[in-house]
Amino acid sequence: MKTFVLISLFFAFSLTGFAQVNQEVRIDREASYPGGDEALVTYVWQNLTPTEQSKGHVISGEIMVSIDVLSDGKPVNFVFLTKVGYGIDEQVQSLLEKQTFVYSIQNGQPVKMNLVLSIPIRLRH
Repeated sequence: MKTFVLISLFFAFSLTGFAQVNQEVRIDREASYPGGDEALVTYVWQNLTPTEQSKGHVISGEIMVSIDVLSDGKPVNFVFLTKVGYGIDEQVQSLLEKQTFVYSIQNGQPVKMNLVLSIPIRLRH
């Protein structure tokens, strides 16, 4: 009988350890660039300068970059999904690293969030 009670208690405590709490995740605000996507493209285009590698080339393409925006708005962990080359991608990363993004708020708390940015590039040198 003692063994049966001990086994029953063990299973009862084991099951409560795996019970899921029905907790709703509420995203109050998603991370973004201040002013939106249009402001981001304007900022990049106004601050992008031709590189030595791009000399004599017409560069037209799109950079897609995945970044994490930390709870303080700092962008980190840059992963380029598409590049245009000629040193332009590195310059775009440098420009974005200087910016503070609008951070995400989840359940009332600032949290890290991943963003995928699409930035069209048109450059003639």
